[in-house]
Amino acid sequence: MKGKIPDYYEQFSCIGSRCRDNCCIGWEIDIDQEALNFYRRTKGDMAERLAEGISMEPVPHFRTDERGRCVFLNQENLCDLYLNLGEETLCEICTNHPRFFHDCGGIQEKGLGIACEEAARLILNRTGMVRFLDYGPSSCDEIVSFLLSVRENMINILQNRSIKIEKRMAQILEYGWQAQQWLNSSQPVSKDWIFSEEKERFLTLSSDESRKFWLSFYEDLDVMDEQWSKILHEAKLRSEGASFAEDPFWEQLCIYFMFRHLTAASEDFNLYGKVQFCVLSCLIIGWILDIYPEKEQDKKRLETAKQYSKEIEYSEENLQTVWEELLFNS
Repeated sequence: MKGKIPDYYEQFSCIGSRCRDNCCIGWEIDIDQEALNFYRRTKGDMAERLAEGISMEPVPHFRTDERGRCVFLNQENLCDLYLNLGEETLCEICTNHPRFFHDCGGIQEKGLGIACEEAARLILNRTGMVRFLDYGPSSCDEIVSFLLSVRENMINILQNRSIKIEKRMAQILEYGWQAQQWLNSSQPVSKDWIFSEEKERFLTLSSDESRKFWLSFYEDLDVMDEQWSKILHEAKLRSEGASFAEDPFWEQLCIYFMFRHLTAASEDFNLYGKVQFCVLSCLIIGWILDIYPEKEQDKKRLETAKQYSKEIEYSEENLQTVWEELLFNS
């Protein structure tokens, strides 16, 4: 099998100064060696600003001001490096964000991360089913080929709109558990597996006890924005449980997590833990939304999903900590 690219990938375009949550604010942006070499050779008006605006410790990165803004972000929320030196001179992170790239087992995949509000809007406000297009070379690794096949089946399950979204999530947990057994015993993906009506795994993960545990667990992770900690704490105290309306938002959200993270099981072989993470991520977002009045939840869901992505997906330490806990609890 080949890697995939979502059909919305090429539709993304940065909205620049219209962005309400600028990616040049609140982040420490590292500079790759090629870009750093170019900046060191730059002459003229920008040379002094570059010398003053780059810190070399602990790794090369752009300095930020007292408001957490990159020093090259102007008052119109546009990048002075882009405006004065050109797009081709930007560092890798600035060029690629919110795009992500994944290579494993000979495959290559590309996608968009929902930490960017425009990418989140493009992915999560979509009503039609997302399609994944073949991309790059075929896999030369049996484990990766196995994971790609399992992921394809899970996405098909999640796109079966004839059944409720909670049941679809329950089904991918059951299927994920079975796929873990196949992986452990080096068996191929079975085409004859019959879906169980069992929802025990979903009910356990979504229980009140689980809600309190996981919201507390997430509270203890490294936090980028203190408001995130307050929201998690409030959800732990007030939320009565996630309620997934029959809305494409939850389907798109779960598929996004599935596409982005399932193949990471090629490194730790915890396939079921990655499936749990996809469902748990939806549950965390749902538990947070539950603290808002029902009429406000639709307005808050993109913002909440975006913040979740920033705090968890874009912190390698946080992501690995959650995955390790799921490995222990699997």
